[in-house]
Amino acid sequence: MGKDFCKWHAQKEHLHEAKGTALFHEREVWWCALGANIGFEQDGSGELFARPVVILSKFNLDVCLVVPRSESVSLTGRCIIRFAFSRRKVACGFTCTF
Repeated sequence: MGKDFCKWHAQKEHLHEAKGTALFHEREVWWCALGANIGFEQDGSGELFARPVVILSKFNLDVCLVVPRSESVSLTGRCIIRFAFSRRKVACGFTCTF
């Protein structure tokens, strides 16, 4: 299945022009537009190329480190971080780039 990079670029331009600031904190879960990425990086889904992410670290008002959330608890590997939300295990994976 091919990726719709043109549609993502249009959405990316819209997000770039949007005004306003999100007030976020560490350990919160937010919907984030991750886009259509190349290779094996995690893609967003739906019309907005979005998926839930966990905010791991807040660097300033505009920059943070996030981990895309996944409902799959069978994920394994050194790049998988496991969280528990309300006694329910949730696997969170992120891309390792070395």
